[in-house]
Amino acid sequence: MQGFPIEKAKETMQLCIEGLNEEDTFNLFAFSSSMSRAFDAPVPNTPANRRRALAVLDGLAGGGGTEMMPAIQSALEPAADPKRLRIVCFMTDGQIGNDMEILDVVRKTRDRSRVFSFGIGSAPNRFLLEGMAREGRGDCQFVSLNAREKDAANKFRERIRNPVLTDVSIDWGGLEVADVYPREIPDVFAAGPVVLKGRYKKPGKGEITLKGKVGGSPYERKIP
Repeated sequence: MQGFPIEKAKETMQLCIEGLNEEDTFNLFAFSSSMSRAFDAPVPNTPANRRRALAVLDGLAGGGGTEMMPAIQSALEPAADPKRLRIVCFMTDGQIGNDMEILDVVRKTRDRSRVFSFGIGSAPNRFLLEGMAREGRGDCQFVSLNAREKDAANKFRERIRNPVLTDVSIDWGGLEVADVYPREIPDVFAAGPVVLKGRYKKPGKGEITLKGKVGGSPYERKIP
């Protein structure tokens, strides 16, 4: 990740750290041929902890391999705080292997985490990064070597910052609908809508019920 990729990743992660909400906790992992972390466990969003994380971030340099699994396991497998939605952001420029094993870890932990991926440059493993976002009910973004402005970093930061509605489901209220896409509804974030598409099997009227969680509490809305 030497040169542009590591600098773009560091710029984006700096924006994420500086844009944390007041009550958030966070940690920072780095992976190459080995894995390291800023803290032993997630820490409160305090000025001192942000300074320490930014110092670690500033000291990162490209080099070594791209061994992603230890970082994946360290970020996703520990038990999550039941009062929080854990957002995990993975950034890489690498052509990472063992795709299916990594996706399996993401799939098994998505009930307590959301995974967002950020691919940098011309050679990231698009199949893996898009699959991580899909299985982790998050989002995926790629930034090219020519995109030297901060738009991509800002967009990514805003995309992950404010979950509005999580664990979304629809009760169709007896209406016969088919071909609903996406089959698994992602969370709703402040940065953009979630659009569901489908079709009625036959004409009809009714009331659907939108269900989910807001800040961990049940949410329900009936829509004619």
